[in-house]
Formats: sequence, structure tokens, C-alpha cells
Amino acid sequence: MKISALTGVMDWRILINFKAELSMLRDYLPAPFVPRTHLGFGMAGICLLNQKNQRIKGLPSLVGLNSYQTLYWIAVTW
Repeated sequence: MKISALTGVMDWRILINFKAELSMLRDYLPAPFVPRTHLGFGMAGICLLNQKNQRIKGLPSLVGLNSYQTLYWIAVTW
């Protein structure tokens, strides 16, 4: 089965990185993951993005879909 290429536009993206208390991060991580540290703090972040006109390449943008996504991350070691 051949998968067609997709196309679209990333309208905007906001990336926020921050330091967090290690005790707080440990509550969210399953074993065997451990928060990665820098200067005694853990590292985490949130990424908000808006994608417009996602569609199979070759189709008009009128058929495209729009989506808002939120992604969370925590730097870990395994």
C-alpha cells in the first residue's frame, strides 16, 4: 500500500521551556524513566501549534483540515 505525501502549513507555534522541581516531575513519570537534571532542576516544556490546510498533496486547500495541538515534554534518562 502506497501512502501519499501530505502537505499543509504550520500557521504558528509557541514553545515554552521551563525548569521544574524534581519531586513534581517524578510523580508524572513511569518506571524506568528518571527526570534528567540541570543545576538541580528538571527540564520540561509545552508546545502549542496550529496547522492549516493539512491534506494529501495535489488536493486543493479547500479540502484541507485545520488542527490545534498541545504537546508536553519532560527530559528523562532511561
